[in-house]
Amino acid sequence: MKREAIAIGIGIFVILLALAVTGSAHSAYSSAGANCSYCHGPNFNPFLTEKGLYFKNIHKFNGLAEPAVAASCTECHTNLNLFLPLNSTGEFYNGTHRYNDTTLASTRLAPPACYNCHVDVNASDFTFLTGTPTYLTSAMCENCHKAKYDNWTNTLHRVMLTEKSKAQAMGLPEPEVGWADISYVIVTKFEFAYINTTGYFPAQNDAYETETKEFVNSSHAGGAYGTCGRCHTTNWNASARNSSLPGFNGTFSEPGIACERCHKPAGNGHKVAVNYSGNLCRECHTGGNHGTGWENGEHAPPPYENGSCMFCHSSFDQYKNPNVTIANATGVSCGVCHNIHDMTDDKYAETFSKGIFDATNWSEVADSKLSFFNATASIAAGTDIFDDLSNRLLYPGTDTSRKDASYGTAPINVTGRPVSEVLCSMCHYRHGLAHTAGVNLTHSRMNYPESKWATCTDCHMGGTNATVGKDMMRLHANDPLTPNSCGGTTKCHTTSAQNLSASSHSVIPVINEWKASAHNDKEVGVGGDDYNHFYWNNTAGVPNSRPNSCLKCHSPMNWNPAILESITTNIPLDEGFKGITCAVCHNLHDMGDWLKKTQAQFGEAKAYAWYNKDAIVAATDPITGLPSRYKANYTMMANTTELCGNCHSNIRYGNTGPGWASATASNPISPHGYPAKDIFVGSVKQTDPLFTKMNFSCISCHMATMIKDSSGSILPDSQKVKGHSFEVNTTILMGTNCSNCHITGSSLGNLSTTIEKIQAEIHDNWNATNITVMNALAQIKAYSGEKNVSRDLIAKAYWNLRLVSSDGSWGVHNPMKARELLNDSSRLANEAVLALGSAGAGKPNITSFNPSAPTVTDNIGASRTFSIAANQTVNVTWYINGTIVQDTNKSVTEASYTNTSAAPGTWNVTAVAQNTNGSDMHKWDWIVKEEITAASISGFKIKDSNRNGKWDAGEVGLPGWNIQMRGIDPETWRIRNETTTDDTGFYKFEDLPAGRYLVWENNMNGYVPSSGPVVVITLAKGEKSANNNFTNWLAKDMIDELLKR
Repeated sequence: MKREAIAIGIGIFVILLALAVTGSAHSAYSSAGANCSYCHGPNFNPFLTEKGLYFKNIHKFNGLAEPAVAASCTECHTNLNLFLPLNSTGEFYNGTHRYNDTTLASTRLAPPACYNCHVDVNASDFTFLTGTPTYLTSAMCENCHKAKYDNWTNTLHRVMLTEKSKAQAMGLPEPEVGWADISYVIVTKFEFAYINTTGYFPAQNDAYETETKEFVNSSHAGGAYGTCGRCHTTNWNASARNSSLPGFNGTFSEPGIACERCHKPAGNGHKVAVNYSGNLCRECHTGGNHGTGWENGEHAPPPYENGSCMFCHSSFDQYKNPNVTIANATGVSCGVCHNIHDMTDDKYAETFSKGIFDATNWSEVADSKLSFFNATASIAAGTDIFDDLSNRLLYPGTDTSRKDASYGTAPINVTGRPVSEVLCSMCHYRHGLAHTAGVNLTHSRMNYPESKWATCTDCHMGGTNATVGKDMMRLHANDPLTPNSCGGTTKCHTTSAQNLSASSHSVIPVINEWKASAHNDKEVGVGGDDYNHFYWNNTAGVPNSRPNSCLKCHSPMNWNPAILESITTNIPLDEGFKGITCAVCHNLHDMGDWLKKTQAQFGEAKAYAWYNKDAIVAATDPITGLPSRYKANYTMMANTTELCGNCHSNIRYGNTGPGWASATASNPISPHGYPAKDIFVGSVKQTDPLFTKMNFSCISCHMATMIKDSSGSILPDSQKVKGHSFEVNTTILMGTNCSNCHITGSSLGNLSTTIEKIQAEIHDNWNATNITVMNALAQIKAYSGEKNVSRDLIAKAYWNLRLVSSDGSWGVHNPMKARELLNDSSRLANEAVLALGSAGAGKPNITSFNPSAPTVTDNIGASRTFSIAANQTVNVTWYINGTIVQDTNKSVTEASYTNTSAAPGTWNVTAVAQNTNGSDMHKWDWIVKEEITAASISGFKIKDSNRNGKWDAGEVGLPGWNIQMRGIDPETWRIRNETTTDDTGFYKFEDLPAGRYLVWENNMNGYVPSSGPVVVITLAKGEKSANNNFTNWLAKDMIDELLKR
């Protein structure tokens, strides 16, 4: 009984003691009207309810005990009776101070817990501390930022400098010196660099290369770790030293790139920073070893746009700083494409978190993990939202803020494409790829399987099949002209350095030739030296200022077509000036579809196009109604003459034709640039039927190529010629069809001789004409009387003269037209002097002419008469190809010219009617054909079943084969023809003059020639050369025969 009483007494004492303690701790709660039963149950049961236990766990704000004053409670709770709902402060705390969805951070915080940031939470003083910020380490950050912390722990940033114990736990390879002598390991995707216990790298085999799976001597073998901790650690202090690690030139609070390396120290007031700028990453990612080049590209500031455009142009600013200005915009910073907390490929996580190191898995180096920062979704969610790029059907329907209208309502389909292409597609269809409407990414898709289709990083980051990681990281300027652009060893544009035998389509020679050409208008230009051309102002480092209209040809992608051509105010050029880049003449992104479209349009695939900057009016000025913004597209060009003629013609504002810029101008208007199209069009190479089948255009002479040497071996890139210097290479051209006509010793001579001969003639003619024109111009300038008619005439003479010299070919593009222009120039200059003092009665006009057709055709020896009638009395001069052939029709109103002796060819016949009032002219193209004879060439195309090169009994002819021929001597070189074998395999060329001919077959897939595929035939007049046969055997037949053996 006594023991029982003692036990009861002790129990009562404990209860009273508990009540006393409770009362002393929480009496302030009850005095403030708190509902004590919320935690203690009915009748103030001293034992805590489930809610009470929860309260106790989550309210130890100093890590030890709950708040002692009720004011702390009302900081978050609306009242102390129900405790819910929370007020705004409580909601904020509940949303931001969580370990995860079910646990508040306060349940995990060790002392001093909330006092790391606040003055005295338990006493209701939530004021932030104001002392010097202190480093708390990432373990503290985990309590409130669990999701980001977990992602970060699986990144290379965390293990950039790893303690030995953790490196061993990850299962990393043991160095040759053994783990006992190691303190830290620098962990990257490519290399594990080991640091000994004194802070130095081992002298031998200090690094493990993941790609080769072997230890090597790195560049820092035997050296000190030094200052590398500036980027490998958190809270690096270069002023302090750790005596146990003399090789470290500083100390740190946490190894690896932890939370506070980027967000600044969190202790003493949580003065952390959230820096979305790429410049934060550049604190470490700079220089030759770790730099990215991002700052040199167009993603770096300022690609600034406001409003909805910020979604792509400055995503983080749309999210957090919508009123940003161009001066401080973040642009497309690193964090737009990489979730910085989760940017390492998931395959590395099993090593970082589970300690599973697989050498084979690591040897296949992965690129950085990609994601897309979605500003719109982040604003709605109130936290960072990154798209994981798993959606491959982008922007269905009409979404003008994300997809240009030219793509219609169908989604942008990137199914099966690399994640990098999906990422780029998130923004780069807003205005069309490269801001060009209707352009898709189809490069290489015409002729290659999907595994070899080009993707964004192939061209803009040196190739996804190039060595990844280190090389890729350095290529964030996204420059498409990087040395290894357009693929690695398995892609189509393999370089000779990568694989010589597969380098036929290497773009390295193209890039190098372009860089040295005048089309590289930023570095070379027409001047040809460093600072004497369109871009530079003849002073090192000082760009020029030019009228906007000049950019239409000098740098089409920089041209603003919304600025009227009549506005000639100079605008300063800057680093963004591009020149005539590849994309001006090639629809690079959409090359696959472009080849298909041109094939359908022209019957052959054409790799070129014209970048048409003012193709589509995108917006108009509400006041003037004039276009204020355009969208570009690519326009098909029938040939390269049309392509080059977009600029190489007289299109410049103020220089489109003869005249005077003003009444006080010292000289008449002159052609601008190199207007080759204005000279070349209409030449015999375009009009003579003997040439038209050759499809002569600019590319024929100005883009000669040489990929193989004389033995057929592929040349290295340094020796290849790809035609992008745009210079005429007569040596290479003489190795092509040009040599069929330009034969050394013939009347034409070889190509170099022909060019030299024409240029010498035109130079001499031009010099003489220049004297005539300039003397006439001087007389007209000095004359003080009436001279309007004379000014008009001399302006035309001056224009013709300068057109010949501006063309730059000195007659080679069109010798007949050059002669005609110079003859007209002399005539007009003389007329201009004669017209001084005359007000002009109106120039004469040719009112009728015969033949009425502009082109007439006759056989050799035929008589042809040309005639004209004029409305005034005139003197008529007749020219053929610019040479006077009749000048006897004086003071007439009608005149004629007859010719019975013209040689075969195309002749330009011109009648010029002139008097003191001016002149007029009319032209004909007269085609004179060779004499028709009965000579012919014929033969059969035979299926040579026994492969002996003969036509044996039982062997049949092959129908539908293409057979071609051409003349190969001075008498027949203009003759070309082709035919198709009939049902019996027979072919025939008729009506041929005597001479030598080349006849050849065009082989078909699957067939192998068993006799020579080319024959040379010499015809006498009227000869019928028969049985010029070609024999072929079918490869499949031979394979079947072998299989039967």
